[in-house]
Amino acid sequence: MSNIGYSKYLLERINNLTEYIDKLQTTYVIEDIILSDDTIVQQIAPDETEPETGGTGENTHWLFQKDDETNKKINWYFYGNLNNISLLKTYENIQSFYCIIELDNLSSQPWLTVYTKALGDGNDYSWYRSKFNHNTYPDVNNIPRNEKIIIYMSATNEDVFDIFPHLDISLPALKLTSSANTGPQANDESILSIALSTNSASTYVNLKVYETGYKFNNTYSQITNLQ
Repeated sequence: MSNIGYSKYLLERINNLTEYIDKLQTTYVIEDIILSDDTIVQQIAPDETEPETGGTGENTHWLFQKDDETNKKINWYFYGNLNNISLLKTYENIQSFYCIIELDNLSSQPWLTVYTKALGDGNDYSWYRSKFNHNTYPDVNNIPRNEKIIIYMSATNEDVFDIFPHLDISLPALKLTSSANTGPQANDESILSIALSTNSASTYVNLKVYETGYKFNNTYSQITNLQ
């Protein structure tokens, strides 16, 4: 499939996610629940592995497992901005995007990916203009295992607990920095989508995801509990 064809395919598949999210635009944080059997899940995981559900109560989570399956990975798009080109939704205005996750002792680690919108001016990298991979951990050899942790990114260089005071401050919070980026990577590029990603080359992944949240420029935010 050509880059243009794949771009159209992806946009069509996650367009419903955009319509859903547009309804949640607000000046305050909205708490939301997405169930693993909701139709919205098919939009979050349009071209990758859909989640299983595990746990009960406050430990209910989405689960992704991989044990040496070739090329199996996830890109779960928890934010999509396809129709509304807003200056508030540019890369430089991402105060925070976080996920509460848990990894076992052997699992490779996920990361956070920001895609920006293609402009069709010859400088787009692919079906997107740029890709910011926030995949560098503060200390990759000492990631807490078998417990809940917070991974997050912030283009405005803010602390996740300042942005989201509801978060449990006792949880380890790991700020991921970007590397292996592609495209022009201008800070004022409009966001296409933000995803939680894993590596297709990894041989083993055991990833639990409990909650995600994001906030842009003090005006647009959402917290999503995954059940």
